[in-house]
Amino acid sequence: MKKIKHLAYLLCCALFIFSSASAYAISEVEHQKVMFLLNKLSEYDNLTFVRNGSEYKADAAVKHLLRKYDYAKDDLKTAGDFIIHCASRSSLSDKPYLVIYKNGEKENSQDFLFRLLKDFDAK
Repeated sequence: MKKIKHLAYLLCCALFIFSSASAYAISEVEHQKVMFLLNKLSEYDNLTFVRNGSEYKADAAVKHLLRKYDYAKDDLKTAGDFIIHCASRSSLSDKPYLVIYKNGEKENSQDFLFRLLKDFDAK
């Protein structure tokens, strides 16, 4: 009888862990939105991306954000979470990421990416 109770307890624990993990994993729809953002970002070869004071071209920025996404995606629920927790600021220095346009104008990457996401959602 003790073995059955023990197995039932272990099964309940496993189900709880599985349901908890899946509750935080990003859905396929939201994953597609993140991939859209990264693909769209790679098209902006006329922008400079600033991370911790260093400037990067779009392809390097996308590679960095993809690594951060791969690391954090099990803790994200939405593409907005991705923007806020992965694509807005350095996790090391807490400095915001910036986008510099060809005319020299600067914008926080969070604002830039949320605008892209808004365009995606409007379609």
